Amino acid sequence: MPSFLSRLRARRLHWLIVVGYAALVAWLSLEPAIGQELNGIDKTAHFATYLTFALLAAIVLQRPRHYLWGCLAIGVFGGLLEWSQQYVPGRTFSLLDLRANLFGLCAGMLLVFSARALLAGFRASRGKGSLQACNRPGDQAGTND
Repeated sequence: MPSFLSRLRARRLHWLIVVGYAALVAWLSLEPAIGQELNGIDKTAHFATYLTFALLAAIVLQRPRHYLWGCLAIGVFGGLLEWSQQYVPGRTFSLLDLRANLFGLCAGMLLVFSARALLAGFRASRGKGSLQACNRPGDQAGTND
């Protein structure tokens, strides 16, 4: 079993990764555009960026309520970055980009909640599995067939 200090170090590393990712997203979002067009993959890049954001947030925000609040904060962060782009040379505010951000975030949340539900179901069935094998319907305790 990992010690308290090793868990604390791992938790700090996880937070550092999420905050570093947020800083990278902010830097790339607010960097002046100098002829860098992403024709055809722009919305896919927005979707993938915020899907990844949602998955990373799940690592540090274990409780569902904390995760929901964290994802709300990520959505607001994405909206503020998108709005701020109108003040950056060569960049514009786009509702389509914002929509792609939010769809990616929601898709990531759906993946996280689905995975957590599957894991919870697997753990529950694993605990009951050994009992179900011994007590099949129709089996009578103490009878010899």
